[in-house]
Amino acid sequence: MKFQNKVVDLGTIKQKTTHTVSFYASEDLPKGVRLGSSCGCSIPKLIGDREIQVTYKAGSVPLHLIGEGYFKTSKTIYVAHPIFGQEELYLTATVTL
Repeated sequence: MKFQNKVVDLGTIKQKTTHTVSFYASEDLPKGVRLGSSCGCSIPKLIGDREIQVTYKAGSVPLHLIGEGYFKTSKTIYVAHPIFGQEELYLTATVTL
């Protein structure tokens, strides 16, 4: 399984906002592929044979970082298949107040 983009950077986004991004496979993904994420705030779903769409809901800036006004985050999306192995895709962002 190969992907055209393994990292999608949302740039600077506001806390508590929802964003949808896509990762594209270079070829059709095999049947039986399983999707997962490192956190419940990132929900992946398969669209067609090559697109993995991820909906990400940015959390609040943690209390200990309020003075900074932002935090950097990275979420991992897992694409797994029992024969073809596992790939990891990454969603990154800087979340502000």
